[in-house]
Amino acid sequence: MSIVFKGKEHTVPITEQSMYSDGTPMIKSNDWDVIVNKTDTVVVKPHTLNEFVNAMFLTDAVEQGGGRIDRLILPYLPGARQDRSNPTGDVLFTALSVADMINFREFYEVVSVDPHSPIMAGLINGFVEFPLERIARKMWHGYSGIIAPDKGAHLRAEKFATTLGLAVTYGTKSRDVSTGKLTGFDVTVEPGKHYLVVDDICDGGGTFIGLGDKIKAGGAFADLYVTHGIFSKGTDALKTIYKNIYTTDTRDFHERNDVMVVPVVAEMETY
Repeated sequence: MSIVFKGKEHTVPITEQSMYSDGTPMIKSNDWDVIVNKTDTVVVKPHTLNEFVNAMFLTDAVEQGGGRIDRLILPYLPGARQDRSNPTGDVLFTALSVADMINFREFYEVVSVDPHSPIMAGLINGFVEFPLERIARKMWHGYSGIIAPDKGAHLRAEKFATTLGLAVTYGTKSRDVSTGKLTGFDVTVEPGKHYLVVDDICDGGGTFIGLGDKIKAGGAFADLYVTHGIFSKGTDALKTIYKNIYTTDTRDFHERNDVMVVPVVAEMETY
């Protein structure tokens, strides 16, 4: 996890994080007076929901010490994939619970990029979405077209396509909401063409492997862009299909040479 407090003249990372034996977080800082008195923004890149909660506790501690954090930079919204209760599957509405935690702190502004769900974005007070077009402009302009893997990716793929002056090809898939199993991948491509597949999250990668098999079967080539790279099953299978895999630095863990990182968080801090 990365937590950094910022003010007009100070940038203070939290470097000492651990926990007590019962799991209660323990966070220390040699610059606590500076954080409390001279910062007003916190940049949080959690790997887990617990780490996000720890960051919220830290902002509480700043206020308890007499300071005030007005601005939250949260590039990846935890809980956005649970944006409704599913009585036949996952009954948690975590997006609402996380939004409530954020709103309780009364931030003046909450900046994120490419939220998985517009529902969650609408639940957060003071929400500001960093433009995907700024990221698209950093991509190679020589692609033959943009591919949206499914209906949920249409809007972000169209933003990339408009920015790069390309057409969008729409893929399809089916998901069993009770099991999460994916089937029925399909996409129409032109042989020999080079496409960019665009989506927000890559977790296990099943969507992109199923879609990629169809792209290869159609005689085309593709690179993959995802804003938030989790890659919980690694990238070996993906690399057999996609020559280049791009993600951003929203998750703060990419010390690897098989994924190309497009920097975005520093721009979000001044957006």
